[in-house]
Amino acid sequence: GNFYVAAILDSLCKEFLSVNVSAILYLMNYEKYGRSTASAQYFLQLAGYLGIPVIAWNADNSGLERRASQSSLQLQLAPSLEHQTAAMLSILERYKWHQFSIVTSQIAGHDDFIQAVRERISDMQDTFKFTILSAILVTDPRHDLQELIKSESRVMLLYSTREEATSILSAATDQKITGENYVWVVTQSVIENLQTPSQFPVGMLGVHFDTSSESLVSEITTAIKVYAYGVEDFVNDPKNANRSLNTQLSCEVAGESRWSTGDLFFKYLKNVSVEGDQGKPNVEFTQDGVLKAAELKIMNLRPGVSKQLVWEERFNDEAPRPSSGESGFYDGIPGAAPGCHQHGAERQDEPRSALCKRRQAATAIGVDRVSTIRIREFIFKPTCPEPDLPVLHPASAEIARPQGTAFSGTTFAVRNHKLCQI
Repeated sequence: GNFYVAAILDSLCKEFLSVNVSAILYLMNYEKYGRSTASAQYFLQLAGYLGIPVIAWNADNSGLERRASQSSLQLQLAPSLEHQTAAMLSILERYKWHQFSIVTSQIAGHDDFIQAVRERISDMQDTFKFTILSAILVTDPRHDLQELIKSESRVMLLYSTREEATSILSAATDQKITGENYVWVVTQSVIENLQTPSQFPVGMLGVHFDTSSESLVSEITTAIKVYAYGVEDFVNDPKNANRSLNTQLSCEVAGESRWSTGDLFFKYLKNVSVEGDQGKPNVEFTQDGVLKAAELKIMNLRPGVSKQLVWEERFNDEAPRPSSGESGFYDGIPGAAPGCHQHGAERQDEPRSALCKRRQAATAIGVDRVSTIRIREFIFKPTCPEPDLPVLHPASAEIARPQGTAFSGTTFAVRNHKLCQI
């Protein structure tokens, strides 16, 4: 196939099974949602078929098929699609925006995105009511956005690649569904590495997590701790006295084709609790293998120093700068909110400029899939019209290296759930 199926299978047989790995650490910060995502999906499914747990950190994990991911032996350290949709809807809830539309391209995971939004809405129905005015799959932006216009939606959730978003938002601007009367809230797949196409409208909001090489490398320690803590718990359990973490798998006919202990070992991995950084929750997983809690930054698109557009983390403790009133959100301040002209009548059931009366708050939104949205608040008054916001050797856990990244052959020991370098 297009993503070199034979090469992936050959790599698993020769580089992983030959050294009896009991887990694979798979970390990748590539965000193109095409062949690379398809190859990652195939790799993870093959590992699951072989019964080998995978501890992953994929920047493009939102493009992985949810059903396949949940049925595999995979732990995902990056924020999931569910985390992103929860954060997006929390923005809408905070500003009392009940009605919105969903816009997606044919990006991998677009159906899962819509389903995740619907599931989150269902989870929240007792506390906040949402109405989805339309859900549009865009293949021809200029034609397909007509349905969005007919829905009279003022708030849009967009899931696509950055390139696709450029075309969609360019067409949206031409059709006058961007600007002061509209708010577009986008996913990490649109923001990517914070570089901004000129076609993006000022005032956009988005959810973001760091996918830089530095961030990826920092996640290696977390992944090793998860594996190490899981090994320690497995080995220390008397019930496993006659079980081994030596897989003895082979791609040859004579060998075993699936590790019989893999599912059991995965349960130990899934139940670990790794101490978080200062002020952050411990790394723990749900039964689906996703993080119980993840941190996402809320970003706002605004003009930079030479009028170049920049993504800026707006909901923080910085003093706000005045709003230009060009869009619904600017500098994190709801100036002329979508659907409300500064000198005109407000439309019912649309975002309201009266939000300026409320106190604004927040830094990064911490998304806990099990319980609730946690927001660390910093209160400030904006400028508004009205005044009053875990002994391991590297060979025992093979690391799938991102291109250009090297790891030393460091040996670690685990003592009382503390990872020690030897």
